[in-house]
Amino acid sequence: MIAPAQVSASLGAWLAAMTAAVALAAMFLIIIDLPPTWAILMLLAALGFACVAWSGNPRDSLLSIFLLTLPVEISKALTSEGSAYSPTLSVYLYDLAFIPLTGFWVLDRLVGVPRARWSRLHTVAAAFLVWMAISAATSIASVSWSIFLNFLKYFTYLLVIGDLTRDPRRLRIAIYSLAAGLALQLSMVVLQVVTGSDLQIRGSKNTDLGRLLVFEQGGGLHVRRPSGFLAHPNVFSDYLTFALPPLMALALLGPAKLRRAWWPTVLLLVGSLVALVLALSRGGWIAFASSALFVLAVGWLRGLVQARHIAALAVCGMLAAAILPVAFPAAIYRVTLSDQRSSDARLAMIDQALLIIRRFPITGVGLAGYNQAAQTNIPTSFASLLPAFRETLLKGVVHNKYLLTFAESGIIGIALFCAMLVIYITMPLKYNMQINSEYWAFLLGLSGAGVAQMVFYLFDHFSYDIRLGLLYTMAALMIGVCDQLERACEAACAYSTSTPTT
Repeated sequence: MIAPAQVSASLGAWLAAMTAAVALAAMFLIIIDLPPTWAILMLLAALGFACVAWSGNPRDSLLSIFLLTLPVEISKALTSEGSAYSPTLSVYLYDLAFIPLTGFWVLDRLVGVPRARWSRLHTVAAAFLVWMAISAATSIASVSWSIFLNFLKYFTYLLVIGDLTRDPRRLRIAIYSLAAGLALQLSMVVLQVVTGSDLQIRGSKNTDLGRLLVFEQGGGLHVRRPSGFLAHPNVFSDYLTFALPPLMALALLGPAKLRRAWWPTVLLLVGSLVALVLALSRGGWIAFASSALFVLAVGWLRGLVQARHIAALAVCGMLAAAILPVAFPAAIYRVTLSDQRSSDARLAMIDQALLIIRRFPITGVGLAGYNQAAQTNIPTSFASLLPAFRETLLKGVVHNKYLLTFAESGIIGIALFCAMLVIYITMPLKYNMQINSEYWAFLLGLSGAGVAQMVFYLFDHFSYDIRLGLLYTMAALMIGVCDQLERACEAACAYSTSTPTT
């Protein structure tokens, strides 16, 4: 009798080979009409799928490719309808790996391969998805179902990646792939800073808005903010707030625990900190500072953080405070000088969002309905604004994720969203660090990244873009890590009960 795993492996190899063949054929049909950059990308994609087919383990390869390319915003729009929400519906570079990976996951379920444990996070995320479907059905916006498909895709990230990373080997692959993706982003930042250019790739949805800052009160200093492979410096900063807390928590373990991985971890940590400063995102700075305090506080209570760590961080902070005004004064100007009415715009849009919430408190105006509702729900404070400034505000959405969610999905939507964040953040608190210090430190770092998002949501709308995709992906990794810790707990309990006492 053939085992389910053998059936899954043989069908998987056949599926991977067919996918690679179709991708290669399609590439040669269209490559002659592409610019050089896209021709190179298509060749790399074909090479990647060939490696998947030849690896003998397509799940691992696709998982690695997906996580490596997740923070690379190269996409093709699937809808032509304009909207204040970006994206409405697009296919991204990482989807080319995730779609077949999902196919393998479905195949595994059909042949009886067990899935990861269903957690409270799964339950709340599923309830939130159902409410988003209801919100889309009652929305006043025509793009609501396109936006809902993004939520459905992100929830699939939670299911698929959470299942795959319950395997310790795949969890390591995931961590290494994310580290490689971060190194790729930092390399792009170096090139952008050296060349003074955005180095845009055709297919990326980069925007010039807010990229070039001019500090007139600082001697007319011009600074171009890097964004890596992401669409905007604020999006890039948010990506860094996902990466920095886990790196910080792992670095606190020291070289004795991480061994050869400690120095690469420290280098990525320092590089990410420098990139965050260069991105000049005040929301990103506040979010990271909040997450760092959370990691240090919980780490201190659980024995991860020692007095020597606090002393070393204090010394590094004083050195940075002395060097930064000389080496990069724009970082100081960003806080002390005019913000070109950025704060005024945020406050005005918050006033409007509160008006919409008061008028639609229970169900909201529906998924993706905020911008349309904003055209007819005008607060009295807008009367004092200049017409051009007011028109600019009406083109976007409120720069606060909580208010946006409340206005669109009502009190039930915001309650489910906040419950999901709380469960995400509190995951490490139920485990003892002594079970497995490496896994626990990584889990604490992921939790710290959740704290960063919770704070960052106060300053930006996050719409429905890759930043939410990153949140669901990191939540999936947390599920994988928790599964490892649960097994370690069960093994420790079984050992203690089987060992006779003297």
